Amino acid sequence: MEVQGHPVASLHHAFPAKSTAPLLRLRSPLLPYSRYLNFLITECPTPTHLAHYVRTLRAAGVTDVVKVCDASYDHEVLERQFIQVHTLNYPDDGGRPPTPAVVETWLNLVRRRASQAEAMGHHFPPDAPYRQTIAIHCVAGLGRAPLLVALALVDVGMTPMEAVKLVQRKRRGALYNHHVDYVVQFARQRQLELTREASCQWSKRGLHRTLLTRCRSLCRLVKTKGPQRSDPAGHPDLVTVVQSRHHYGVPGLYSHGD
Repeated sequence: MEVQGHPVASLHHAFPAKSTAPLLRLRSPLLPYSRYLNFLITECPTPTHLAHYVRTLRAAGVTDVVKVCDASYDHEVLERQFIQVHTLNYPDDGGRPPTPAVVETWLNLVRRRASQAEAMGHHFPPDAPYRQTIAIHCVAGLGRAPLLVALALVDVGMTPMEAVKLVQRKRRGALYNHHVDYVVQFARQRQLELTREASCQWSKRGLHRTLLTRCRSLCRLVKTKGPQRSDPAGHPDLVTVVQSRHHYGVPGLYSHGD
């Protein structure tokens, strides 16, 4: 699995060199559209560096900024540049993991933007590819923000260790032990959910196939020509038909008024 980074030339103007993070591009053979989506992990911008921060975001093609901490900068400065700001703040004290609501909101945003980027990317030539970027930051850009990026990478098919190593390679010092533990736990839970969904789908298919077979057999039974008991008026005995239908195991499929 190849993941390439695209450093932004102006990034060092917004942040110190030691905290500069290259772009993380989602790229997985399981999800072809992920090649159009990038991540940019940063630390929380200060009011002094906000103008440089906005220029950095625009140079990286950022469409959304996700903040997972209490940030005091003016959102309107970003929104005037057509950059949407999403607040997914959750505390990181004591190694507390993000809430299920935060994780689901984050993953839904990533999936939605990836789908939109794929639709746009098809209209661009190979020599000028289209890229869309989601920027995400916490306070230092080493804990909560990289954690959510790792979860998104796992969601598109990476193993927990692949996701953790990739994030740590692109963002030095990111992800502590309790973050890594949660990524592993999330991967196991996601695998269990996918297994249950697959099992449920196969069960539904088997049920539909069984009912369809029984209904076809029932139709053949009703259409079969042969001697039938009739009442004096010449109508077939409905009791015989109902009993035959029940024999094929489709109770409740027909009402008494058939």
